[in-house]
Amino acid sequence: MMDKLHLMKEKIKLLNAANKAYYQENREIMSNMEYDDLYDELVKLESETGVTLSSSPTIHVGYELLSNLPKEAHERPMLSLDKTKDADALKSWLGQNKGILSWKLDGLTIVMTYTDGRLTKAVTRGN
Repeated sequence: MMDKLHLMKEKIKLLNAANKAYYQENREIMSNMEYDDLYDELVKLESETGVTLSSSPTIHVGYELLSNLPKEAHERPMLSLDKTKDADALKSWLGQNKGILSWKLDGLTIVMTYTDGRLTKAVTRGN
């Protein structure tokens, strides 16, 4: 168990460094594939041990807030979806609903509200 916890701490350290580089410094220290593989390994270790460390990127989304913008309430929750590489899991999740499959693009999530054709509000998730 201690070996797995040590391994988890190392993976968290690498993933958090990659997140900081990508989201705050506009640079990459590993490829998306390397990041995803490392992340998936961490998820597996967390599942095997039943432990999720407080610094784990599996429970945090995004990056450190760098400015103090005013807070704005969302009309509807802005949530993240879990990743999957399993087509059957995706079909099961969709059920009878229609969906569009596209490449994952990294970037800022934003909800823009227009009133009478004019932009009245633009709100991010804040993370």
